[in-house]
Amino acid sequence: MADRILNDFAAVDDIYYALPNIHYFPFDLSPFGLKNLKGDAEVYMPIADPSGYITATVSRPNKGKF
Repeated sequence: MADRILNDFAAVDDIYYALPNIHYFPFDLSPFGLKNLKGDAEVYMPIADPSGYITATVSRPNKGKF
């Protein structure tokens, strides 16, 4: 997506992304007599708060000043 923006809009030099780093853990289904262990888990529960952010910047190649 960033590549397309840079190709289509000459005025844009770089694009910055900041996305929440959300973790999901297997939900304990043992009280219901079901297995949902890490290796074969199918039901996951997100934690309440994001664990920081994952960031990235996509920029045009620097062509230099000379």
